[in-house]
Amino acid sequence: MRRVFLLFLGLMCGCNQKQIDYVPQKIELTADAKMQKMFKEYVEKDNEREFEKLCGDAILSYSMETLLYYSILMANKNDSPSAYFYTYMALTNADNFLLKSKDIKTQNFALYNLIKSDELGYENAEMEIRLYFGKGKSHPNSKYFLMKYLNK
Repeated sequence: MRRVFLLFLGLMCGCNQKQIDYVPQKIELTADAKMQKMFKEYVEKDNEREFEKLCGDAILSYSMETLLYYSILMANKNDSPSAYFYTYMALTNADNFLLKSKDIKTQNFALYNLIKSDELGYENAEMEIRLYFGKGKSHPNSKYFLMKYLNK
């Protein structure tokens, strides 16, 4: 009898509690967070075509820090010509201001990426090199600027 009473009491106490329905809310990502997620996916999958499109979006939305980070990752991981070029673009903010500054170390790193991109056959790099060095003029190879960057 005592067991029946305890069972009945347990059921009564359990029935009086309000059940809370928890509905998980989907968290909306910010535009920059979405861009970072897409960059990460394209770098991991070595999807250069989509990576390049997203780089253009990053420049238009002034997400230079994001562009720089993922361009360096893509260049180092996949030896991507467009990633080297967009590393250069992010470092120079696409207006060559940095290349006219006195920050020699960053200039050398930017030029290394630009010329490496050209050496790997990226057409936009060739046009940018002509603008920087002059049409028809020769320029050092990428290793030259890498060694200058590393102070060797």
